[in-house]
Amino acid sequence: MYLFFSGFLVWVVSIVLVAYLAASGAASLTGGAFRLFASAPPQAQEQAAATLQEKAKELQQKAPELQQKAQEVKPQATAAAWVTFGALVLSLLAALLGAAAGRRRPVVQPTSTGT
Repeated sequence: MYLFFSGFLVWVVSIVLVAYLAASGAASLTGGAFRLFASAPPQAQEQAAATLQEKAKELQQKAPELQQKAQEVKPQATAAAWVTFGALVLSLLAALLGAAAGRRRPVVQPTSTGT
């Protein structure tokens, strides 16, 4: 029982570490973009804001087309999600088997019979 717990614990820590690294990388990218925008001169900020408003209007106009494309790729996204889930289960099994294979076996001391 203990060996399965240790394998499961290694797997959980690995998954949490990967999630943390992905989240911190995304936060670093967005933070850098916002700092870059904040350090720009006021004229550039106004121009960027106008461009953003223009792009937002374009996206609102393309929303029905984008929704249709999203519906078209939904089966592929579902398949990708199942593959990801399968990979997670496979990695869990690998961690459990690795814990079972790497466990210590008790050392049996030979007993002397005395002569």
